[in-house]
Amino acid sequence: MRDPLPVALAEMLACAEPRNAITTIDSALTRGLLDTQGLHRVRALTLPSRRHLLDRATAGSESGIETKVRLLLRARRIRHRTQVYVSRVGYVDLLVGDRLVIEVDGKGFHTGPEFEEDRRRDFELLMQGYLVLRLSYHMVMNEWPVVSEGVYALVDRGAHRWGTRTEETKPLTTSLKKRSAG
Repeated sequence: MRDPLPVALAEMLACAEPRNAITTIDSALTRGLLDTQGLHRVRALTLPSRRHLLDRATAGSESGIETKVRLLLRARRIRHRTQVYVSRVGYVDLLVGDRLVIEVDGKGFHTGPEFEEDRRRDFELLMQGYLVLRLSYHMVMNEWPVVSEGVYALVDRGAHRWGTRTEETKPLTTSLKKRSAG
């Protein structure tokens, strides 16, 4: 006999690494397996010391790596939204500020029709004035310190806002190749 989903999630919150637990709850919310009532039930079953973790869960992240990026942006209090609709493009994974689009690709989106569609979407976003960052699974899972440094630098210089001019517009010095090779 299996435990009901709220019981299983409360157990996971008790013993799993917080980011993994939140990722699982995000997934349950996004897939419609958990609704508001179910989330209240999870909260009631969760240890009081871990209930605050439920405040970080949200529907919208379509993968664990999207949740990881969202949680790291949230930790730095960087304003962002998930699954934002953009005309002539469709939904984008994350919109930071007004114009910085972050698309997070899992392992299976590097070839085939998805690859071409992603390039078409990037082109359209750029034509509309958005700044697009396309992050791979490897970049998020294995190179996050370097990648996050670059994202934070873009935000610090105002690249996520429409019409913002910054005094310093020189290229970022962060390089994945330099860091990976060393």
